[in-house]
Amino acid sequence: MTGCEAPLQLDDVLIEQQATTHRSDRLQQITSNGDVNVVVGSFGVILTSMKEGGWKRQQIASQPSFIDVTHCPDKSFVALTLEGSIWTSLDNGLTWTEASLQSEETPQALTCAPDGTIWVVGSFSTFLSSNNHGKTWQSISLDEDMILSYIKFFDDKNAIVTAEFGSLLETNDGGKTWFAKNPMPNEFYPIASLFTSVNEGRVVGLSGKILFTDNGGETWLVEKSGTKAPLYGLSKGHNKIYATGALGTFLVKNLAQENSPWQSIHQSTRSYLRGALAFDDHVIVVGGKGFLENASLVNSEKAND
Repeated sequence: MTGCEAPLQLDDVLIEQQATTHRSDRLQQITSNGDVNVVVGSFGVILTSMKEGGWKRQQIASQPSFIDVTHCPDKSFVALTLEGSIWTSLDNGLTWTEASLQSEETPQALTCAPDGTIWVVGSFSTFLSSNNHGKTWQSISLDEDMILSYIKFFDDKNAIVTAEFGSLLETNDGGKTWFAKNPMPNEFYPIASLFTSVNEGRVVGLSGKILFTDNGGETWLVEKSGTKAPLYGLSKGHNKIYATGALGTFLVKNLAQENSPWQSIHQSTRSYLRGALAFDDHVIVVGGKGFLENASLVNSEKAND
């Protein structure tokens, strides 16, 4: 018996390996220090780009699961992993240094305060802070079985945290003590939050739900999103708020127009979208299956049906 075998064609595999993003990438968040943009994702993926464009791919050998990234006042970058560490870059993303959080709790989000202190929040109502790029950490807990999922410092003293069960926490002493504010209605679970001041903020969650407060959480207004898709991210830029979510959902609200509705911007993906970074005339959007694209804001916004 005789037979033949078709020649092995690996051209597409090689092209995929050399690409900046891969279909297996799960990109999670994006930030910028004004000079360089940084995107992080699962499997240790870090993408960096100068303002003029062109992305460079790095992949940490240990393949940590990056879930968040931010920048500090000194323009350093800090990325958070689900495994319980931070990776810091002091050279615009060229090199990264790992530091353990020194905690058994699962981290969820991070921020860099105006004084340069790195803050991480996570499970069991835990707060972690470091003023030396993660070399040492201070840890406090409210001793409640509650997941903290968002933290934002507005100055050296005042900050807001959102959490499981619709909880809203605030500090007025730089994070030494935290007190509970009125909870969100119906124990709303905020998958993503965005506070632009101590008083004004939005939270998003399942079924396209968006809640807004302008009085520090004393009352909440439901905003119609026009979608039932789960929403995973919130960001702000140039008087506009952006929401990202499942099935390629990308929404924008114009804050310059009173009572402006949420509008949909079409994206060429059905995968999830999570992070967004706004510029004068476009937004960089990142998400699943290696999605990394510029969404033009010129003549691209269309009202929801």
